[in-house]
Amino acid sequence: MTMSGRLRELTSAHPAFNNPNIDELSDAFRPTKLSEREFTVQLTNSTLALPNSKPQNRDIPMGYKKQLQEIKKNFGVFLRNDVKESYRKKHNSIEGGDNTKKYIDACVELCWLMVIQDPPVVIETPASKDSALDTNTYRAYTTTGPKVDFVVWPALRLHHGGPLLTKGVAQGKK
Repeated sequence: MTMSGRLRELTSAHPAFNNPNIDELSDAFRPTKLSEREFTVQLTNSTLALPNSKPQNRDIPMGYKKQLQEIKKNFGVFLRNDVKESYRKKHNSIEGGDNTKKYIDACVELCWLMVIQDPPVVIETPASKDSALDTNTYRAYTTTGPKVDFVVWPALRLHHGGPLLTKGVAQGKK
């Protein structure tokens, strides 16, 4: 079988392959499930400043990409507890009780699971203070208004420039 025939066979068997807009329903860590987890983490009413994650260019032959995606995701899920432990060791001076530590663990795990997606789920760059409050991207925290006072939680996108998975939360002001 030719290389193009093999590629056609692989991609037709997996319509979600290389298409982040189609969910693989058997994947417990798919982006839509991660956005649900992100919302659950938000419910603690804590704030967190997170760096913007940008996808990287990868020059990988197409025939190997699906296999590498599966390996990356499987090992990434397997390694999530090691990532949390590594974070705890590096930031062992964080003060707070058990609830604070559980919250930080949940955030680290969530970020890790978003990074191992291909393409990675993107944490939208938070809106700046006094900018227009985009109600398509943010929902109000405790006060509404046409301008942003502060961002409580950033929005999530399926991939860089992709559709919104979860609205962020921002405090509005007049």
